[in-house]
Amino acid sequence: MPLSCTEKISDCPVESQGDIGKRLFGSSVRARRSQLKINQAELAHRAGLHRTYVSDIERGERNVSLENILRLAAALQISVAALFEEAFPREAPTFQELGQPATTVGVESFR
Repeated sequence: MPLSCTEKISDCPVESQGDIGKRLFGSSVRARRSQLKINQAELAHRAGLHRTYVSDIERGERNVSLENILRLAAALQISVAALFEEAFPREAPTFQELGQPATTVGVESFR
């Protein structure tokens, strides 16, 4: 699904940013699963998740917990960082673009 906003998620209305992020993450999971040539049921089995939950993730309909992101990454034989890099390959918005001072967390950009 194409983004309905401009190139940066931060240009979208705040209420849309999470939905877009979930869709991008789900697309990354689907792409990696396809690279491994496994179906959703096999990925679910490897990750210890239900097949319909994996389907919901791939369609961007679930807000995935950190625990399940770790499970998915292990099942997909990829690091969490690489999984997110595939999901968000463009330059991430800066904290200033998100309306937060960078000094709050000591880094210059959000990834």
